[in-house]
Amino acid sequence: MTRRPLVLLAVVTALVAAACTAGSEAPSPRRRPTATVVTVGAGTTVPAMVEGTDYRVVRDVPAEIGGETMTYYAVRDDGSSAVAVRYPSDKDQQTAGAPSPDRLLTVDLETGGTKALFTRDDDSELTDITEVSRGNGYLVWLQSAPDSYSSLTWDLYSYDLATKTERRIASSAELGIDDPPWPSFESIRPQIVGDDVYWAAVEAVKGNTPATAIYRAPLDGADPMTKVIDDATDVYADGGDLWFQRDGQMLAWDASEGAEKKAGTAAVHQPCGGYFHEGTLVQIDCGGKGSLVVTEKSGRRTTLRDVDGPGYLNATSRWVGYSIDGQAYVYDLSRQRLMRMKGAQGYSAQDFSGNRMFYIQQHSGTADDPHDATYPYIALLPE
Repeated sequence: MTRRPLVLLAVVTALVAAACTAGSEAPSPRRRPTATVVTVGAGTTVPAMVEGTDYRVVRDVPAEIGGETMTYYAVRDDGSSAVAVRYPSDKDQQTAGAPSPDRLLTVDLETGGTKALFTRDDDSELTDITEVSRGNGYLVWLQSAPDSYSSLTWDLYSYDLATKTERRIASSAELGIDDPPWPSFESIRPQIVGDDVYWAAVEAVKGNTPATAIYRAPLDGADPMTKVIDDATDVYADGGDLWFQRDGQMLAWDASEGAEKKAGTAAVHQPCGGYFHEGTLVQIDCGGKGSLVVTEKSGRRTTLRDVDGPGYLNATSRWVGYSIDGQAYVYDLSRQRLMRMKGAQGYSAQDFSGNRMFYIQQHSGTADDPHDATYPYIALLPE
């Protein structure tokens, strides 16, 4: 069965209820954070974003190129090209007679031309690229078995953009567990800090309970992976900062000293997931009708009420994006304004890049079949 990236996103969104909260830097105890409450639920009129006023289209990129489904990640600063994952077509799968591997490509956003970053000839059953991170001149990703939603057997790869060298730098096989479960919602994404990559993995299964820890490996594969933090999940990196979750609270970890400290987070009644980027903390509260609690670096806090089952979470120091029931929303932290993206189902890449992002625009078909869809690459306004 061909894996569709939107199916994976839908499954990951469904896992939010089993996830835990995320954290950010503690607001200064001398500053009383201001608070804003915005109601989003049924019956609330949320204005639609207007092209030319609230955003402009930089590029309009197809969801398929040559019959192959694409998901876009890191974009060059000038907007000319992006790193993308190519998912094999049904025809490829039938010709191969076995799951065909996903491929990493660069895509010229002007012409739609593609170029493979590397080719690999092996018989590994771990053919699906689950997530991609970029930093310090490297791409890093987890590769797993096709449609592996109940377990996560993985290999971790890095790609040196300067030397064009691909390496497998770690594997779940090294932990000696057959078919390990997923650690949690966010932890499938590797996080780059300096010359190292960090990720969460299941190190043991005790009864029906997985024991998770944070592991580290050098990007160049010079040394084997090592466990650095016990009993921890949901690792986040933001520049040189590294944060992880343990027992419902967020802690900071000093990569040079291994020191831990408690980080201040918002009071969330029933935490069930979150996101952290550019100093902006987004926490999902599943209590009642659901809400998003956004804490900025300044300490200002915004609660978006009646937000039930949000997916496609994104955040920067200026913007917060999410989707509910196939409708994408954007909250402008600077103007304290909530808007909806007309005709947008969600966001195709996890991180906003500055004020720019891809969103999913379905022209026909369904989310499980992205034929006749585009990924408009837009700049939010004002810039």
